Amino acid sequence: MNTNMTPPKAKKIPVEIINHDDVRIDNYQWLKDKNNPEVIEYLKAENNYTEAYMEDVKPLQEKIYNETISRIKEDDDSVPYKRGDYMYYNKRETGKDYPIYFRKKIGDVNEEMILDVNKIAEELPYCSVFIEPSPDNKILVYAVDSKGDHSHKVYFKNLQTGNMIEDTLKSVGGLEWANDSEHLYYAVYERGNMGKQFFRHCIGEKQENDKLLLEEKDDKFWMYISKSNSKKYTLLNSGCFTETEAYYIDADNPESEPVIIEKRTKDIKFSIEHNGDYFYILTNYNAPNYRVMTAPVNNPGIKNWKEFIPEKESVKIEDMWMFKEYLVLIERDYGLNKIKVINLKNNESHYVEFPEPVYTIYPSDNYEFDTKYIRYTYMSFTTPLSYYDHDMEKPANFLLKQTEVPGGYNKDEYITERRLAPSHDGKLIPVSLVYKKGIEMNGKNPLFLHSYGSYGISSEIWFSAARLSLLDRGFIYAVAHIRGGGELGENWYTDGKLMNKKNTFKDFISCSEFLIKEGYTYKGGIAAIGASAGGTLMGAVTNMRPDLFKCIIAKVPAVDILNNLFDPGVENSAVHFGELGNPNIKEEYDYLKSYSPYENIEAKDYPQILLTTGLNDANVPFWEPAKYTAKMRELNPDGNVVLLLTEFDSAHFGPSGRYNMYKQMAYEFAFILKSFGVMSS
Repeated sequence: MNTNMTPPKAKKIPVEIINHDDVRIDNYQWLKDKNNPEVIEYLKAENNYTEAYMEDVKPLQEKIYNETISRIKEDDDSVPYKRGDYMYYNKRETGKDYPIYFRKKIGDVNEEMILDVNKIAEELPYCSVFIEPSPDNKILVYAVDSKGDHSHKVYFKNLQTGNMIEDTLKSVGGLEWANDSEHLYYAVYERGNMGKQFFRHCIGEKQENDKLLLEEKDDKFWMYISKSNSKKYTLLNSGCFTETEAYYIDADNPESEPVIIEKRTKDIKFSIEHNGDYFYILTNYNAPNYRVMTAPVNNPGIKNWKEFIPEKESVKIEDMWMFKEYLVLIERDYGLNKIKVINLKNNESHYVEFPEPVYTIYPSDNYEFDTKYIRYTYMSFTTPLSYYDHDMEKPANFLLKQTEVPGGYNKDEYITERRLAPSHDGKLIPVSLVYKKGIEMNGKNPLFLHSYGSYGISSEIWFSAARLSLLDRGFIYAVAHIRGGGELGENWYTDGKLMNKKNTFKDFISCSEFLIKEGYTYKGGIAAIGASAGGTLMGAVTNMRPDLFKCIIAKVPAVDILNNLFDPGVENSAVHFGELGNPNIKEEYDYLKSYSPYENIEAKDYPQILLTTGLNDANVPFWEPAKYTAKMRELNPDGNVVLLLTEFDSAHFGPSGRYNMYKQMAYEFAFILKSFGVMSS
């Protein structure tokens, strides 16, 4: 590092903020205006300082990046999936960031290249693409997000001629085809990641002539679109974190109007599938861990819901997949996902078996309704991403592909554990760990701890070829399954939200203390990482117990919660009232203020901190980590290293492209290693 370089010092422009007769002075409100040249100048100065600090570990960063690439099969094909008479798949090529999409007609050896995302990305600073072939497989819709704000421009390609159709749509979030392959339905995303309107579009017509089907007026709700696996109905949904409202449209009759399934009701959430004359409804209605109900299509309101699968006390039903003769449930049982298959003809059921005690599974490409196979992905800390087909009739599993890890990787060289850490109130918090064989639990090991703990989202176990670079250097990697996530059911989630939010932070601290007590690591020997709401976690625990951590990585962190929730100019702020609380209510305001990371920075010793953000982030605005950095420097001018790295062409999920992702991970790992005094390979 250039030792003569001093950290940037943001100017102070005090602003008095009064809420509920409580006066706060915010010196850095001015950093919210990205159209102010001084703000951009400040962000660039922070980037320059960060790069200067990381200069002496650039060779280490490059080495970790090369190690990661050596474990990646750069030329690779995906597992083909069936859509009608075609098999669709994509290919990855060495040196190219993005997939190339292909298809083959079943029984034909000739493949057809339908879209090269690398060519689309050539002129774009950011590129994320999803595709959706028409039901008759004659037209390809592809949607391009060029800013990372979840708002897509949609293009249409004639797959019979290879020519583009003179038709585009803008500001599209999600879409679904009608069954005539001439109409489609879409949600408009013009306010960050918020869908507020549903439209119907006819191919070749101008977007301004599209029919408005539904509009959401409540700022706490967002709209999203799906299609039943039977392909019979398009489902138009409006929801928030506590309520759902849903409509259906007959996909065979694209000119038909939406029909209400059930209006929103306080604290009732649900999702819909279809089979025969019935809708199948996965709901928390009088069932916190969810149950499955049925309702006749011609009268689907809640008064006609009948229980089909009852709730289990300790097992949450997280999702369901419908097939012609089978219903598949995704259950969460003590932190682990399970797949339950129910034969709709005889109501017999079985569970899919998995070979390891700690793992993650997801349903994969299941576009066919009349099939006896369900496809899912499987991985663990030591098993790379694997694709399986499960025969629901036999039953039997068939491995289709396991991601290859070149370079001599041997999973038997690593140990996986799951431990239970007692929290402040006696709750036992699961902690998943992986480390290399031969490491002694002598209280001297560096440990890398990850968690999220919000919105009922579980912190999953996943394989990482990049992570091996830390494990092979003697690190232990751990995931804390804290409250606020969904690992142990709905109560686990509600015990870590709203006025229970501090349980999330106390659980993480308790897990850290447990890992120290059990000899996995030592006080001050933990590198912790969290993103988005996990960044709130990082900011809170850093304020509460900075002595536990060597360094913190807070990615796109929500660290200025009060100012975010109060700001009507922040996209989606009201959406989060159901998760975090409503600051317009004094009791909830006081609670939010008591833990909001920005409000609770003090003049004391902190670990080293790296914050990352994207200038175009529509989920967590860039100014939250920018203000946090400025205030941390103000109160601790001679204290810990605080780094702020802003990506000017990316948003919430970081830069696009797989090689950029590997570079970002190498950068983060180099920061961790430098924090522990490791400066070379």
